[in-house]
Amino acid sequence: WAREHLYPFLRDVGDFWEDYLRFEGGRYVVYDDAAHEVPYYRRDFDQCSDADKGRARDFNNCLTLGLLRNAFATLLDMARELGVDADRRQRRQHILTHLSDYPTFVRQGERVFRLTERGHEWEDGNNVGLQHVYPGGQGGLGSAAEYLQVARNTFFANDRWLDGNGTNSYFPCAARLGVDPELILASLHRNYD
Repeated sequence: WAREHLYPFLRDVGDFWEDYLRFEGGRYVVYDDAAHEVPYYRRDFDQCSDADKGRARDFNNCLTLGLLRNAFATLLDMARELGVDADRRQRRQHILTHLSDYPTFVRQGERVFRLTERGHEWEDGNNVGLQHVYPGGQGGLGSAAEYLQVARNTFFANDRWLDGNGTNSYFPCAARLGVDPELILASLHRNYD
């Protein structure tokens, strides 16, 4: 199934990103990639809000960086298991190894993840700034202590326990970051009460 269906799709995803990413200053960067939805598709995009226009030019958003790490790691693992694309693994590993770090900044005295390296900084109304952790699969109890601290700082600064949009990823993110299970369960009960 993987050889016939999944790997060809994943290979195409990798091909797109190999062409789209730019290698600058010893790292791969992502240009023009908003962390949040931006209505690029609208014919009247030039009349959209300045915020939307600005977000259309965001640089290195943490969600994309996390999903790229996930995709390229999976692509490499699957290619090895299937015994295919040996000639492409070195480049893909180079991308994985040299992807930009997750952007951070200091907010209210704590280092937190920033939505983008340049552009949209923070959003109080969503938890996209943590979705590289979950569902992106980038971070957990085995992660480096510094990364976990920034992720936990972001988690508690974001405070999206009751969220009409991101609840499905906020609670699993809490578990991945080692948030007190009693707090997770109490918040889950409070949310659904």
